[in-house]
Amino acid sequence: MATEELMRIGETIYNKYIDDWKKGGGRVIGYTCSYAPEEIIQAAGLLPIRMKATGSSETNRADVYMPKFHCLFSRHLLDQGLSKAFDFMDGAVFVNSCDQLRRMYDVWNKVVDLPYQTIMVMPYSYDKEDFEWYLDNEVKRLKNDLEGVYKVKITDETLNKAITVCNETRDLQARLYAMRGAKEPKINGVDTHKMILASTSMPKDKYNEMLKSALDEIEKKAPITDYRARILIGGSVIDQPELIKIVEDAGGLVVADVLCTGTRWTMDKVETNGDPLYAVAKRYYDHQPCPRMTFVYERKRDFVLDMAKKYQADGAIFSKIAFCDHHSGDNVLYKEDLEAVGVPTLLLDRDYRITDVGRFKTRIEAFFEKLGK
Repeated sequence: MATEELMRIGETIYNKYIDDWKKGGGRVIGYTCSYAPEEIIQAAGLLPIRMKATGSSETNRADVYMPKFHCLFSRHLLDQGLSKAFDFMDGAVFVNSCDQLRRMYDVWNKVVDLPYQTIMVMPYSYDKEDFEWYLDNEVKRLKNDLEGVYKVKITDETLNKAITVCNETRDLQARLYAMRGAKEPKINGVDTHKMILASTSMPKDKYNEMLKSALDEIEKKAPITDYRARILIGGSVIDQPELIKIVEDAGGLVVADVLCTGTRWTMDKVETNGDPLYAVAKRYYDHQPCPRMTFVYERKRDFVLDMAKKYQADGAIFSKIAFCDHHSGDNVLYKEDLEAVGVPTLLLDRDYRITDVGRFKTRIEAFFEKLGK
């Protein structure tokens, strides 16, 4: 079944779809953040995959280069790079998502050897001059780099084709989210997140074919009724569904998210009129912002409140990976604003990998009791 296959794909860094791509002579480019413009990589005939530290259980190698108070996601990712888990890749595109990842790249660039690696600088604020700088100095540079390093030509035609494929992915994922958040949900949060993550680990056209079949399969399922509370989840990156599974094992049902590996990444399509390179740059610059973006808290807050209302959340859970500065601030503000409109909110601190399941289960079950569920 397509549903089961999609849920398996993201369980490892390398999978059979990447292997088939490589065996066919294709090249793979990793990226680290939802601000990396996939369409440009895809238009170069390369396979973009999101880099995650799946399978990492320690950071001993990374800790040689980075302090213990550095972001755990960054350290786990670097450790996997040092362990050669990404040696199948032909390049990597980092983004200055935060200062922690920015400094990790400085180390990575010296100790991990890939044919091409770069970091894109995304401005932290919104204005016309910043966007023009980003387009001219970062987006066009990436295009030129890929053309030069891989001896390819990125044309309006290849960009428009990539835009069409990625926009179709976003449309299909919106249908999946609608089934997850329906009044009578057809799919739970864990399975949904696994299927979303699959799109970061395989060719998009193949993913779209499989997701269409999976949506037909899900549509035929009986609604889920045995849950205690409808939950909105947000906070630091979740590229493995461990936390969502703990929430749902405790009786909750994750019906909505505001994650960079979820709704914030999949929404906002690229405009199909005009210059395609400009349209791609505009989409990534303007898309629903993460905590890194400054002076737009009201926009971020309104999105969170709208998601809670739209999907009738009984409560919200926001997690923060240890030493994550950005989510340390926004999570507290979201809690205040959600509770002001009657949505109780739980804040959790966690490791990148969740090993102390019992502690989280106890806190989440107590939260559900507080909800009266």
